[in-house]
Amino acid sequence: CRRSSARYPLVILDALGGSDFPFHLVTREGLAAIGDRVSENGILALAIVTRGWQDPVLRSLAAGLHGRFRTVLALPTSEPPNAVGSVVLLASNRSLDLPDERLPQPTDFLMNLDEHWQVVQMNHAWFNRFEPRAAGAVILTDDRNPIDLWSDAVECDARSELHASFARGPRSW
Repeated sequence: CRRSSARYPLVILDALGGSDFPFHLVTREGLAAIGDRVSENGILALAIVTRGWQDPVLRSLAAGLHGRFRTVLALPTSEPPNAVGSVVLLASNRSLDLPDERLPQPTDFLMNLDEHWQVVQMNHAWFNRFEPRAAGAVILTDDRNPIDLWSDAVECDARSELHASFARGPRSW
């Protein structure tokens, strides 16, 4: 990342799930280095797993991104808002608007259940998008980074939900 000066219209970071967050990628310094690879009107997309829509992981990353980008949106794929699930953070120096009519319609994909579910999740995330609260959030730095504690809490809640799900009776994934 530091050896290249190339800039890209879209940078995707999908290494932030479970209890193995890469420490160096979630700090102010790491996000700045990644942000330097995003073109002027480009988008940085981060996929994370959180314990809800106001989880410290989400708020911290949003606060760190606000230091580098003008617009930060959270697109949650889980429901309800306090459940363990995935959230995609989008960051850019431009407005991130998408007319609703540009979204694919779930009914167009009824013959393919996998594609149908992907479209349902995409629409759910977009229609429930929000600007994460960054005020008061801990901005992670190379010197102050409790991400391991936060990610362990996410992992613990995810395992608890999994155990509770199987305790309700026989199910298949």
